[in-house]
Amino acid sequence: MPENIQMVAEAILAALAESTNAADLDGMLALNWLEDERFSMIQEHIAEPTDATGLERLAAGLRSSLVPGARVRFWATKAHRLGPNTAYLTTLHCRDERWTRVTLILLKKGDEWGILHGHFSPAPLGEHGLGA
Repeated sequence: MPENIQMVAEAILAALAESTNAADLDGMLALNWLEDERFSMIQEHIAEPTDATGLERLAAGLRSSLVPGARVRFWATKAHRLGPNTAYLTTLHCRDERWTRVTLILLKKGDEWGILHGHFSPAPLGEHGLGA
């Protein structure tokens, strides 16, 4: 029986929040399939998209944004299976009351799920106070 992809997504996000809140760069990076040539990441605080060749740039960008004791949480997560070994999720990410929209593509290798692609962009102000 296939895993419940919503539970997989929430587990990955919980590990991401825990690593971020602890300023654990290695823990954050371990959630990603960095060695996969298809890996890519787009983040608002890193000037250009990062792929498998720009891992030092990704690590440096993440390192500069880590603050021990950050308050990261995810909200309104929706996960969707694309195939037996692929899925994507959309969620809202809040760090110290600043909201970001997130899309992650997940890939399963063996028994383990990891992040193959991530896209983080600012959430606009809206009726729920997001982005405020």
